[in-house]
Amino acid sequence: MKAFIFWLLLLWAAGGFAIAAENLTPLGDFEAPAESLKQFVGSTFRKMSIIMEEIGRNHCVKVEVASIEQRNDGEQGVHANAIFTLALEPNTDYHFSFDLKGTAPRFLLDLREKSGRKLPVTMMPAPPLKSSYYEVTGNWKEYSGTFRTEASGDVKLFVTLWHNTFYGKMFYAVGDYILLDNLKIK
Repeated sequence: MKAFIFWLLLLWAAGGFAIAAENLTPLGDFEAPAESLKQFVGSTFRKMSIIMEEIGRNHCVKVEVASIEQRNDGEQGVHANAIFTLALEPNTDYHFSFDLKGTAPRFLLDLREKSGRKLPVTMMPAPPLKSSYYEVTGNWKEYSGTFRTEASGDVKLFVTLWHNTFYGKMFYAVGDYILLDNLKIK
Protein backbone atom coordinates (compact mmCIF):
# COMPACT_ATOMS: atom_id res chain seq x y z
CA MET A 1 0.00 0.00 0.00
CA LYS A 2 2.87 2.40 0.86
CA ALA A 3 4.43 1.74 -2.56
CA PHE A 4 1.11 2.52 -4.27
CA ILE A 5 0.77 5.83 -2.36
CA PHE A 6 4.43 6.69 -3.13
CA TRP A 7 3.91 6.16 -6.88
CA LEU A 8 0.61 8.02 -6.82
CA LEU A 9 2.26 11.02 -5.10
CA LEU A 10 5.18 10.86 -7.54
CA LEU A 11 2.82 10.88 -10.55
CA TRP A 12 0.82 13.73 -9.05
CA ALA A 13 3.98 15.78 -8.45
CA ALA A 14 5.27 15.10 -11.97
CA GLY A 15 1.94 16.17 -13.43
CA GLY A 16 2.02 19.35 -11.35
CA PHE A 17 5.50 20.21 -12.62
CA ALA A 18 4.44 19.54 -16.21
CA ILE A 19 1.47 21.86 -15.83
CA ALA A 20 3.59 24.52 -14.09
CA ALA A 21 6.10 24.40 -16.95
CA GLU A 22 3.44 24.83 -19.65
CA ASN A 23 3.97 27.83 -21.93
CA LEU A 24 1.14 30.31 -21.27
CA THR A 25 1.87 32.29 -24.44
CA PRO A 26 -0.58 31.41 -27.16
CA LEU A 27 1.25 30.47 -30.36
CA GLY A 28 4.62 31.89 -29.18
CA ASP A 29 6.53 29.93 -31.81
CA PHE A 30 4.61 31.89 -34.52
CA GLU A 31 4.14 28.76 -36.63
CA ALA A 32 0.35 29.22 -36.82
CA PRO A 33 -1.13 31.10 -39.80
CA ALA A 34 -0.60 34.85 -39.36
CA GLU A 35 -4.38 35.43 -39.29
CA SER A 36 -4.76 33.33 -36.12
CA LEU A 37 -2.03 35.35 -34.37
CA LYS A 38 -3.81 38.72 -34.68
CA GLN A 39 -5.39 38.53 -31.20
CA PHE A 40 -1.99 37.85 -29.65
CA VAL A 41 0.59 39.87 -31.59
CA GLY A 42 0.25 43.32 -33.08
CA SER A 43 1.92 46.69 -33.43
CA THR A 44 1.10 50.35 -33.15
CA PHE A 45 3.33 50.94 -36.20
CA ARG A 46 3.27 49.50 -39.70
CA LYS A 47 6.62 47.68 -39.90
CA MET A 48 5.87 44.60 -37.79
CA SER A 49 5.21 41.33 -39.57
CA ILE A 50 5.37 37.58 -39.17
CA ILE A 51 7.86 36.23 -41.67
CA MET A 52 9.71 33.06 -42.65
CA GLU A 53 13.22 33.85 -41.45
CA GLU A 54 14.98 31.38 -43.76
CA ILE A 55 13.56 28.94 -46.29
CA GLY A 56 12.58 25.84 -44.31
CA ARG A 57 13.59 27.27 -40.92
CA ASN A 58 10.70 28.80 -39.01
CA HIS A 59 8.36 31.73 -38.69
CA CYS A 60 9.22 34.64 -36.44
CA VAL A 61 8.17 38.23 -35.79
CA LYS A 62 10.07 40.95 -37.63
CA VAL A 63 10.14 44.55 -36.41
CA GLU A 64 11.76 46.93 -38.89
CA VAL A 65 12.60 50.64 -38.94
CA ALA A 66 10.46 51.95 -41.84
CA SER A 67 11.48 55.59 -41.59
CA ILE A 68 13.26 58.15 -39.46
CA GLU A 69 10.82 60.89 -38.57
CA GLN A 70 12.12 64.42 -39.05
CA ARG A 71 10.38 66.76 -36.63
CA ASN A 72 9.84 70.51 -37.05
CA ASP A 73 12.14 71.23 -34.09
CA GLY A 74 15.02 69.47 -35.89
CA GLU A 75 14.90 66.31 -33.79
CA GLN A 76 14.66 62.88 -35.38
CA GLY A 77 12.74 59.91 -34.05
CA VAL A 78 12.27 56.18 -34.63
CA HIS A 79 9.47 54.01 -33.27
CA ALA A 80 8.69 50.44 -34.37
CA ASN A 81 7.40 47.70 -32.10
CA ALA A 82 5.69 44.36 -31.61
CA ILE A 83 3.08 44.06 -28.87
CA PHE A 84 2.14 40.71 -27.33
CA THR A 85 -1.20 40.60 -25.48
CA LEU A 86 -1.17 38.16 -22.55
CA ALA A 87 -4.13 37.09 -20.41
CA LEU A 88 -2.50 35.95 -17.15
CA GLU A 89 -3.50 35.44 -13.53
CA PRO A 90 -3.53 38.51 -11.25
CA ASN A 91 -0.93 38.91 -8.46
CA THR A 92 1.28 36.14 -9.83
CA ASP A 93 5.03 35.84 -10.53
CA TYR A 94 5.98 34.87 -14.09
CA HIS A 95 9.14 34.00 -15.98
CA PHE A 96 9.43 34.87 -19.66
CA SER A 97 11.96 34.22 -22.40
CA PHE A 98 12.37 34.82 -26.12
CA ASP A 99 15.04 34.49 -28.79
CA LEU A 100 16.09 37.60 -30.68
CA LYS A 101 18.60 38.62 -33.38
CA GLY A 102 18.86 41.35 -35.99
CA THR A 103 20.70 44.25 -37.52
CA ALA A 104 19.36 46.97 -35.20
CA PRO A 105 21.97 47.86 -32.55
CA ARG A 106 19.55 47.70 -29.60
CA PHE A 107 15.96 47.30 -28.43
CA LEU A 108 13.75 48.20 -25.49
CA LEU A 109 11.46 45.90 -23.52
CA ASP A 110 8.39 47.06 -21.62
CA LEU A 111 5.56 45.28 -19.77
CA ARG A 112 2.34 47.20 -19.11
CA GLU A 113 -0.94 46.46 -17.41
CA LYS A 114 -4.19 46.93 -19.30
CA SER A 115 -4.43 50.43 -17.77
CA GLY A 116 -1.07 51.34 -19.35
CA ARG A 117 0.89 51.37 -16.08
CA LYS A 118 4.41 49.92 -16.37
CA LEU A 119 5.22 46.72 -14.50
CA PRO A 120 8.69 46.26 -12.99
CA VAL A 121 10.71 43.69 -14.97
CA THR A 122 13.95 41.94 -14.06
CA MET A 123 15.89 40.97 -17.20
CA MET A 124 18.72 38.50 -17.71
CA PRO A 125 21.09 39.66 -18.97
CA ALA A 126 20.51 43.09 -17.44
CA PRO A 127 21.04 46.14 -19.64
CA PRO A 128 24.30 48.06 -19.30
CA LEU A 129 24.41 50.56 -16.43
CA LYS A 130 22.50 53.81 -17.04
CA SER A 131 20.67 52.30 -20.00
CA SER A 132 17.36 50.60 -20.59
CA TYR A 133 18.41 49.30 -24.01
CA TYR A 134 19.37 45.68 -24.66
CA GLU A 135 22.03 44.76 -27.21
CA VAL A 136 21.04 42.99 -30.43
CA THR A 137 23.40 40.44 -32.00
CA GLY A 138 23.50 38.91 -35.47
CA ASN A 139 22.93 35.42 -34.02
CA TRP A 140 19.96 34.14 -32.06
CA LYS A 141 20.32 35.04 -28.37
CA GLU A 142 17.91 34.19 -25.57
CA TYR A 143 16.66 36.97 -23.33
CA SER A 144 14.71 36.14 -20.20
CA GLY A 145 13.26 37.81 -17.17
CA THR A 146 10.67 37.85 -14.45
CA PHE A 147 7.72 40.04 -13.57
CA ARG A 148 4.68 40.05 -11.30
CA THR A 149 1.16 40.85 -12.44
CA GLU A 150 -1.00 43.03 -10.24
CA ALA A 151 -4.79 43.34 -9.84
CA SER A 152 -5.37 42.78 -13.54
CA GLY A 153 -3.67 39.76 -15.04
CA ASP A 154 -3.95 41.23 -18.52
CA VAL A 155 -0.58 42.60 -19.66
CA LYS A 156 1.10 43.68 -22.86
CA LEU A 157 4.73 42.95 -23.63
CA PHE A 158 6.32 45.57 -25.91
CA VAL A 159 9.55 44.83 -27.82
CA THR A 160 10.49 48.15 -29.37
CA LEU A 161 13.00 49.95 -31.56
CA TRP A 162 12.79 53.53 -30.26
CA HIS A 163 15.00 56.59 -30.08
CA ASN A 164 14.75 60.37 -30.26
CA THR A 165 17.77 62.57 -30.99
CA PHE A 166 16.77 64.77 -28.02
CA TYR A 167 18.57 62.02 -26.03
CA GLY A 168 21.63 61.76 -28.28
CA LYS A 169 22.84 60.83 -31.74
CA MET A 170 20.54 58.66 -33.92
CA PHE A 171 21.80 55.08 -33.88
CA TYR A 172 19.10 53.46 -36.05
CA ALA A 173 18.94 53.48 -39.86
CA VAL A 174 16.03 52.74 -42.19
CA GLY A 175 15.94 48.97 -42.72
CA ASP A 176 17.38 48.04 -39.29
CA TYR A 177 15.34 45.17 -37.87
CA ILE A 178 14.98 42.57 -35.13
CA LEU A 179 13.61 39.04 -35.42
CA LEU A 180 11.88 37.54 -32.39
CA ASP A 181 10.94 33.88 -31.86
CA ASN A 182 10.07 31.30 -29.20
CA LEU A 183 8.26 33.63 -26.79
CA LYS A 184 7.45 31.72 -23.59
CA ILE A 185 5.67 32.76 -20.41
CA LYS A 186 5.67 30.38 -17.43
